[in-house]
Amino acid sequence: MQGSFKIQLINMGTRAAAFTAKIRSLYDCQLRLMHNIQPLPSGVDIANTVKYFSQTLLSVLKDVPRSPLEMLRDADNDSDRMSLYPNLDYKGLFNAISQLVDSAPHLQYGVQAFGQAMLQCLGCLLPFLEYDMIDNLPYLVAYCVAVFPVALHQEILHLLCYYILPFTISEYYYILALYTQHYLSIK
Repeated sequence: MQGSFKIQLINMGTRAAAFTAKIRSLYDCQLRLMHNIQPLPSGVDIANTVKYFSQTLLSVLKDVPRSPLEMLRDADNDSDRMSLYPNLDYKGLFNAISQLVDSAPHLQYGVQAFGQAMLQCLGCLLPFLEYDMIDNLPYLVAYCVAVFPVALHQEILHLLCYYILPFTISEYYYILALYTQHYLSIK
């Protein structure tokens, strides 16, 4: 084994272990918030942890040789798109963020920073999600309107309209057109 490849392999394992440990810390924060276990994490504390994920996802995306955004439009490319990325627990991160969004009303302070970090991470997470989770992403982001401060509503709509919905609606209309063509050909 060459030295540089061996170091890259070790770093990849270290990054995956750190990623998983940080996800566990998000689950711990959510548990403490939901059950009022002291000390309660602040929104700023959680935001700092979530920013780690945004930075990690952006650095991974920077290292990808091909553009995965073009592959997002077709669910058939899901396995090819996912093979471009290192094996990190993207599904676990999505689930942890979903649960933390639900617990946002229990935050005592730092809700603005918490909401901004969550929205940024959800935007960064989009290319890394499998297609079934991409379909749930618009609902999660839209739900943020109910739990995040009014000051973030414009950012929520911006994320939905310009970063999430273009990748989820196009597939829906394509399937609807195919279904309509098939239905009309039967008549």
